[in-house]
Amino acid sequence: MKKINLLRSVCAPVLCAGLSLSLLSGCGSSQAPAASKAESVAETAAAGTSAAKEAGTTENDDFEAKVADWKPDQNTITLRVSTAAGSTGDLIYRLIANHIQKTTGTTTVVQNITGSNGFLMATDLTSYDPSACELMLGTEALFVVAPLFNEGINVSMDDFEILYGSPSNAPSALAVPASLGIKTWDEFVEYSKNNRIIVSSNVPGGMTHIQATALMGSAGIEFGSVTDNGGNKNILACLNGDANCVVVNTTALHDYVESGQMVPLVQFSSETFNDDAWGLDPIPSVSEIGYPKIAVSPCTVLCCRKDADPVGVEAMRRIITDYLNSDEGKKELLEIDSTLTPISAEEAKEHLENEIETMKYIKDTFYK
Repeated sequence: MKKINLLRSVCAPVLCAGLSLSLLSGCGSSQAPAASKAESVAETAAAGTSAAKEAGTTENDDFEAKVADWKPDQNTITLRVSTAAGSTGDLIYRLIANHIQKTTGTTTVVQNITGSNGFLMATDLTSYDPSACELMLGTEALFVVAPLFNEGINVSMDDFEILYGSPSNAPSALAVPASLGIKTWDEFVEYSKNNRIIVSSNVPGGMTHIQATALMGSAGIEFGSVTDNGGNKNILACLNGDANCVVVNTTALHDYVESGQMVPLVQFSSETFNDDAWGLDPIPSVSEIGYPKIAVSPCTVLCCRKDADPVGVEAMRRIITDYLNSDEGKKELLEIDSTLTPISAEEAKEHLENEIETMKYIKDTFYK
């Protein structure tokens, strides 16, 4: 929200008359004028404070009125995501887009711009003027991984206005086809001693590929890769026999586990995963199997370009977060096996900055 600076001035009273009286009457008689001066200063200060509060209240009321009356200044509102159609992020933001369209009466679309960990998506956004109608879903892949693993990519959170953030409720997990007969991480390690491991994940430099590299590297397991963008594609590559394990987020994995086709072995958050939207057997964390340094807690952030109209930014923020916090929004998200809890822009930025240290460790240790 736009910050309002209130300038308060306290005017000192004119003391000439009091000073003359003191000189004529002696020190003892100066007490009454001193009290009078103190009262005068206090009254002036109180008047200034009251005026400042009234001015602040008026400005705040004016801002709130503008937010309430805000209308999109474009014929189309665009939500950009860096994942493929049908992915978790895509499905979530199609629900959000539908709500925005119903609320504003303005056509709202989801645009899938994959590749380069979101850099292509960010480049597209920055080709438009700053506006609350031009949005993108930024991730740790864009703001943390891309600059760290590719020196040619220069992206900063400071170039964007964050409307809100959302810590991931769907961590990435390592899973195997049920046909392998493997049910635990220890059994997978034993299996790897006599069988070549092929991991299905997103492309090199993508988050799940980096996580696979960190996990296999921590366990001393050599592996090959089958890569593609899109969690469902990664899982199908595994089920089709092109790979014997997959690293993918638990939302994409859910239905395959529920149907008995896939078995999750370990996931990449710092604690056992047992989310309401998951609703299946808990999955142990990488910390529990001895690798706490590769545990990550991804966080997405909905952004527009810096310097967008603060009224529009606040209005759009409220439209979306009110939906996400509503019973309707929670129900619709659960129907696609998802949950999303919005946090403030400040909390989200701090969360992403904390992930930098984890990714630096992974890069320095497994990408020498």
